[in-house]
Amino acid sequence: MKEHEPIYIEHRFILTDAFMKKHGIISEPEINDLCFYLMLERGRTIKSTGGFKKIRCKCGIADENVWDIVFADYNYPGKRKRAYLLVAKWPINIIEHMNRRQRRKLRILKDKLDGYMRDYFGQ
Repeated sequence: MKEHEPIYIEHRFILTDAFMKKHGIISEPEINDLCFYLMLERGRTIKSTGGFKKIRCKCGIADENVWDIVFADYNYPGKRKRAYLLVAKWPINIIEHMNRRQRRKLRILKDKLDGYMRDYFGQ
């Protein structure tokens, strides 16, 4: 590879049914904005969930809808791929008030997703 040759990374966005339907529908432009912010590596890790992250955004039918979007991101540098699995959206501040049991359920889900993604991408 030449020194100044651009490196392209494929970004895949996987949107679950729970993410798309629960708490209202998100428009295509709002999803595009969200994907853009995910590619910029925005979001912060939710403690005790195995690595789920959250990002806050305005989305939905009414402008006053502000959500915490829960997602997992996976980086496969050897394959030049990056995947983002958008799992759910909740009204703001729900995540901060999750109890240990709820976080444990998210961790179990994250472990299963990690296995699925490992099988899918072969890493």
